[in-house]
Amino acid sequence: MKGESGISYLMDFDIVAGIVPDYMHGICLGVTKSLLSKWFSTKHRAQDYFIGENIEVISRRMENLKPPYSIERLPRNLEKNYQHFKATELQSWLLYYAFPCMEDFMDDQYLENFSCLSEGIHILLGDKISQEAITNAEDLLQQFYASFERLYGEGSCGLNVHNAGLHLSYYVKLWGPMWCWSCFPFEDVNSVLLKSVHGTGVVLRQAMKYRQAELCIRRKGLQLKKCDSLRITCKAINCDVGGSLQPLQQHDLEDSVKTVLGNILPENLFNLKKVNRIVVNQMKFYSEEYSRMQKRICTVVLYGNDDIGKIKYFVLCEYSKCVYAVLEQMQNIPLSQVQGARVLNHYTVVSPTRNLVVTNVENLKEVLVFLDVLSRNRQYVIRMPNSYGHAIFK
Repeated sequence: MKGESGISYLMDFDIVAGIVPDYMHGICLGVTKSLLSKWFSTKHRAQDYFIGENIEVISRRMENLKPPYSIERLPRNLEKNYQHFKATELQSWLLYYAFPCMEDFMDDQYLENFSCLSEGIHILLGDKISQEAITNAEDLLQQFYASFERLYGEGSCGLNVHNAGLHLSYYVKLWGPMWCWSCFPFEDVNSVLLKSVHGTGVVLRQAMKYRQAELCIRRKGLQLKKCDSLRITCKAINCDVGGSLQPLQQHDLEDSVKTVLGNILPENLFNLKKVNRIVVNQMKFYSEEYSRMQKRICTVVLYGNDDIGKIKYFVLCEYSKCVYAVLEQMQNIPLSQVQGARVLNHYTVVSPTRNLVVTNVENLKEVLVFLDVLSRNRQYVIRMPNSYGHAIFK
């Protein structure tokens, strides 16, 4: 653009406050992709931050991770694909995968710098961000910006790094969380537009006809594509049940589970069914016994008073039409007890226990990202930053 922009003359429009720096292109496809290149590209071999000699091990770690269903793209081979990652893959790397995969190989000062970026962005993607949280994110991103040029060399602080360090929190204060105004949903619609065009002639007419047909089909109550919701086989009073109902005998129940259920359901322990999939408040939950889930872990959840547990199975009482979840409690490990711990605040180190708890499925709050780093014998859980923008995780 040469000279003064015409939109600066618009009434009641502030050209600075009204045009946001895009999170998808600036942070995911910008800063995160640039960092991947610095760490793994052989042209940076002579630099202190280069860890490309470990990319094969780091890649194996990442490929062994099993995200929940809300992160649609599974981890790909880092060594072969990092230069071609989609924005959503870069987002998952930034928020979840990078820290546990690289913590053994990266020097402390570089890991700390990246941690400030990861944690700050995680906060600004939240659905309910307090003033205190914004201040915390602002401090973290300023720390990231302040040390970036010292670590990565003169001239490394381009526009994207500058915006991340100094301006993102300002626009969150003005316009809300970053997922509200990022380009992710617009890019999703671009794919819909591309699919609506099948030739080179009168492109607009093709797109409009596609849209008209889509609306017509929806008005008739038909589905345009295969629905990914569960096949509901039973409606309980507190959830919808998907899949088959398996008979559950008293001798199949663990003693602690039998005791709790006996107090909740007196004289009705003969009318139980085992269930592996349910829908509560439009959220899907899966049990550990759902064998078709091979490449994902969707069983670790937040429940009750922000406790963490792994769902073993669900119990349906046919008499009361109520479903209960049987969970194995997971214990939070204090950082003081974790050898060589350098954990970000949005990560929690956990370990399984043998304690089983029974709770009404209405107490299940959300599915957590569970990362089992086998090579380090360490397990992490991370909360999704928001519940409204999960459609952007592809």
